[in-house]
Amino acid sequence: MVVIGVFIASGIAAASWVNVGLSCFEGEEVAWRLSLALPVVFSVLLMGFSMCYPESPRWLVSKGLWDGARGAMRVLAGPDADEEVITMEIDDISRTLQQASGAERGFLDLFKPSPERLFQRLCLAIGINFAAQMTGANVISYYGKTIFNPSVSRTQRLPS
Repeated sequence: MVVIGVFIASGIAAASWVNVGLSCFEGEEVAWRLSLALPVVFSVLLMGFSMCYPESPRWLVSKGLWDGARGAMRVLAGPDADEEVITMEIDDISRTLQQASGAERGFLDLFKPSPERLFQRLCLAIGINFAAQMTGANVISYYGKTIFNPSVSRTQRLPS
């Protein structure tokens, strides 16, 4: 979860710096075109590089592709991979998938009392996300230029 927060904060910071950099081109086409083109570049890079990643052994086992899963485990384990360890890992993955498929729950199970305290976890997740949205960070990120523009303009007009 921390990595997601770092990426969100980095994206907001990058967007703010792009806004600052393009503020001198206000009213011109380059301001809005470049603002829309930059995210497209990053999205295309992400989509392109995601095709280079191999499938995970867990996904391969779930699809019944045992040889592919063994190959992926060999790559992950490195050149000194012991075949017995790889077989044990594949068996563990298979057992975990079988247990998970038998324990699937529906949406309404979140509201039923259970030893896993799913309702409490749901309330905690909703509360944390609600609190994060109520900090006002979105207001600053969306309207920062409008909010801070008068103070920046005033300091630029002061005699030196």
